[in-house]
Amino acid sequence: MEKTSSPILIHKLSLLTLAVLASTSALAEDPMGWYIGGNYGTSTARFGTPSTLGLVGPGLVGPGLTVTSITGRQRDKNAFKLYGGYQFHRNLAVEGGYFDLGDNRYTFNTAPAGSRTGRSEVRGLNLDLVGKLPVTDRFTVLGRVGAAYAQNRTYFTSTGAVPGVVFSPRTNKTNIKYGVGLQYAFTDQFAVRAELERYRINDPTRNRGNIDMV
Repeated sequence: MEKTSSPILIHKLSLLTLAVLASTSALAEDPMGWYIGGNYGTSTARFGTPSTLGLVGPGLVGPGLTVTSITGRQRDKNAFKLYGGYQFHRNLAVEGGYFDLGDNRYTFNTAPAGSRTGRSEVRGLNLDLVGKLPVTDRFTVLGRVGAAYAQNRTYFTSTGAVPGVVFSPRTNKTNIKYGVGLQYAFTDQFAVRAELERYRINDPTRNRGNIDMV
């Protein structure tokens, strides 16, 4: 049987998601077995600024232009994950699946006046080792660490003095991911989770940053 504990806050993460878990075995009698599940929640992207990444000049916005500020929407309320797992020990399981961290949008404002707006879509595959610490018959604390193979595709548009060149750079990289969570088992075959996860993501123009999901 899978169990969980009280809510956990991690650093500056403040995301909540619901994961529905359907087990194929009677975990009350035998903790080992296959299961499937899905998460739906919010993602928040955190990448560098032009000053820290040197995003100034012709490489990003065009000759004679300087990036003066960055604005945008870094949160998406439609992130999700689908996964399958196998619990091979009372306290350990392996999970793999597909994730979609939604999209985040940002605008590089320039002098002379203009802008380059990017929309990044991040999705990929992950494989995690999940630790499970039973607290009661129903509650379990979860901790995970693993690898995420993510594709980050960015679509650009321009205004003002910035040349109207349309291009769509992308990166495909494998990075670490980790997270914590809580699980409550309603029955031997059905449970819900609240999880906080952090994905390390490479971006075509903003180097490498984090996307947090719950």
